[in-house]
Formats: sequence, structure tokens, C-alpha cells
Amino acid sequence: CFYAFAFYGHTFDSVLPRLHMPGFAFGVAIVTAVLSGRVIEVLQDRIAVLLVALSCWFVIVIPASSWRGGSLSVLTTYWIPAMVLFLVGGSVITTLTQCRRTMYVVGLAAAAGALMVNMRGQVIEGRLVLQNTTFANSNTIAIKLLLGMPMIWLLASSSRAGPFRKIMVGGILLLMMAALMRSGSREGMV
Repeated sequence: CFYAFAFYGHTFDSVLPRLHMPGFAFGVAIVTAVLSGRVIEVLQDRIAVLLVALSCWFVIVIPASSWRGGSLSVLTTYWIPAMVLFLVGGSVITTLTQCRRTMYVVGLAAAAGALMVNMRGQVIEGRLVLQNTTFANSNTIAIKLLLGMPMIWLLASSSRAGPFRKIMVGGILLLMMAALMRSGSREGMV
């Protein structure tokens, strides 16, 4: 959950930028997944087998690619970390309760990010940015908020959610919408 908050909220980018908290939290999550002993079990799942096969296919076709350097860069920069994250998530999130809790954390992290960019962000050339953070790109702001909004909605859709929680979620969603509209990103207009 700490990794999800550190990665999606980006609050540590401006509070403790030199500590690289998302990277540190990802390292701890990898160690936790390995120590849990469930990585091999996750790799035996049909989806994991297909993802590994697709990964092998990516490696095989890179030499024949018309964009060799770029293809290798995409593989090493995006695909392999995503595969590691898949294995970590499958290893440490083992119950429906843990999955729901992780989704809540992602939503709350996105809400914290929305609060941060609304309070500290600047509109430059019609686009909301938060300089010297990952939120320096308005498209990143938009996609993280779009990902977090349904997760926040889960907090209000619970059968145990009272009127106070529903009002709070409504306010948070309005805050996220404000940041999304101010971002000026076409991604946010989905």
C-alpha cells in the first residue's frame, strides 16, 4: 500500500525529493514478494504465462524492429518494470480485502496529488503543472487523476458508507475534476 501511495500520489516528490520514496517503496515491495514465496505461484497462472510469452516475443522481434533502439528502450523502461509490478502485486495482494484496500490507497493517493497540484501548481501556457515533480507534465496529472477517480468512488459505493463519507467523496471528486480541467490535457477529456 505504501508503494501505491508513493507512486500515485507523488506527494513525496515535493516533500522528500532526494529520498526517491517510490523507488525505495518498490524495492521493499519486491523483497516482500520474493520473501512471500508466491512469485512462482503467480508465474503459474495462465495470465502470467501469457504475459511472459508476450515478453519473450517482444525480445525476439526487437532485432527485426524498424525502431530497434526505441523498442529496446520501451522494453527496458516500461515493459519490464510493469511485469515486475505485476508479479509483486500478484504476490503480495492475495485476498479481495487486500485488493480493495489497495484500490482505496490508490484513490486517496490520487486525491492527495489533486490537492497538491491545486494548491501548489502553476498554470503555464494554459496547462497546470507542478514544477520539479513528476506532475511537471500535465498529461501525467490527467492520467493519474483519471485512474484514481473510480477508486475514490469505491469509498462512497460501499454499503457501509454513510452520508458524511459520501459528501466527502463528492468533495474529493470535485477537487479532482478541478485539477483535471485545469491540467489542459486532452487525456483528461476522456
